Amino acid sequence: MDSPQQPFVKVCGLTSVGHLRAAEALGASYVGLIVEVARSPRSLTREQARLMARAAHVPPALVTTCTEATEIAALVDAVRPAVVQLHSDAGPALVEAVRRLTGDVEVWQVVPIPADSPATDVGRFVAEAQAAGAAGASKLVVDSARGGQSGGTGVPADWDTAAAIVEAAGVPVVLAGGLSPGNVAAAIRRVRPAGLDVSSGVETAPGAKSPRLMMGFFRSVSSVTGARV
Repeated sequence: MDSPQQPFVKVCGLTSVGHLRAAEALGASYVGLIVEVARSPRSLTREQARLMARAAHVPPALVTTCTEATEIAALVDAVRPAVVQLHSDAGPALVEAVRRLTGDVEVWQVVPIPADSPATDVGRFVAEAQAAGAAGASKLVVDSARGGQSGGTGVPADWDTAAAIVEAAGVPVVLAGGLSPGNVAAAIRRVRPAGLDVSSGVETAPGAKSPRLMMGFFRSVSSVTGARV
């Protein structure tokens, strides 16, 4: 089997400009800002997120659990991200509405895979991914769902299902869910995603990114693809 291509990395849940700079220096292609998500210890107000987005040297991604297209558009207008990442089960209709209201901003749709889903459900998740792509999602984010959360659980997604989505989705797929310096190399080899989305796996505490762990993560990625950090 040929070597996997170099996936891009999005470091998500950033809460300080210092950690944002560290992620950029290590090679992050995107920086994720969780905006007004009450359950998240990494949540920012839209004003805080706007300042972080303005400070970013790589495209910032606004992560939201909102299900109302007009409210999402208002968040985008306030923060001015390059990407809006939708964590909801509202389906393709929301992707279409957000695209229509936000212009040139990329729309990424999360495809949540429950941690206890049976192997027979793979076809359903592939169909959901294809529908989101057909609705205009620029990228899909495969994440693990647990306890009513569509992502951000810190639990690895089912890599076999993720690999099936990569093969069939028709748009680039980003792998999220419990990635860390210790497992990301295996995840790349198994799933072969276009991108990686990491948050809790490079933290010393919720919301506290570790430059040392981030460096370890990027080194693990490069160990598979041959790139240098």
